[in-house]
Amino acid sequence: MHGLGNDFVLLDRRREPRADDRLFPDALAIRRVAARYHGIGCDQLLVLTKPENDNDAFTMTIFNPDASEAQACGNGTRCAARYVFDHDKALRHQRTLSLFVAGQRLRAERLSERFIAVEMGVPKFSAETLGLTKPCRHEALPLAIDKKNYDQPFGVSMGNPHAVFFSRHSDARLKQDLLRHGATLEKHPLFRSGANISFARCEKGGFEATLFVWERGAGNTQACGSAACATLVAGVRRGLLQRETCVHLEGGDLHLAWQHERAPVVMTGPADYAFFGNTHLLA
Repeated sequence: MHGLGNDFVLLDRRREPRADDRLFPDALAIRRVAARYHGIGCDQLLVLTKPENDNDAFTMTIFNPDASEAQACGNGTRCAARYVFDHDKALRHQRTLSLFVAGQRLRAERLSERFIAVEMGVPKFSAETLGLTKPCRHEALPLAIDKKNYDQPFGVSMGNPHAVFFSRHSDARLKQDLLRHGATLEKHPLFRSGANISFARCEKGGFEATLFVWERGAGNTQACGSAACATLVAGVRRGLLQRETCVHLEGGDLHLAWQHERAPVVMTGPADYAFFGNTHLLA
């Protein structure tokens, strides 16, 4: 499946016992499946399992192409929610479901056949939630790439750590700079376990933003839902974006809303199928 070109291999293992040792693929299998030229190819691998809470539809575990586990994935959450809405008879005619991802209970709502709205959780800003190796003043992070053209980056945790750089550069320059600096910034010593890196430009009175993303463990991706949420939050806190904003990513647009400081960020966008199949790579 994919959300705006941010693509996923989704494994439905909700019928398997939670104690099954084979519930999750091993690191080698994950890397083989995720490989673009020798496997299926994906930005993340999603494993759906039985929920621990009967009120949840499923639990989702997210793996990056390098087999590391991710804590949040907005586009993947929408895809998983659509899949379950479509294939779970008990939910086929419902509009909402709840799911559990990396310690967070999220709510998804089906707006149409393709479009899903997901509550992405309440943003956090502490050094602990960002996984920083040293404390920082407010949410500004002590990182710099080009002080004349990029503001000091803003740190936001959406369940996973994000550093958001704002600039007035053109799309081509933002993408060029992201490819030049993304890998280094992802693994900067400031971050204990790496971070997602976003380069953004705010437009049209703060009602729109253009965003390029380097995802931790995946590299440059067509879209990243949690990065779009982090950009909205950072833009609101910096006075650059409105609380309801359309974010333009390489793969398409996401609509975001953050009503107040203690509210979850709500993300709306499409979720689409690419194909169904079986693979010996997981054997």
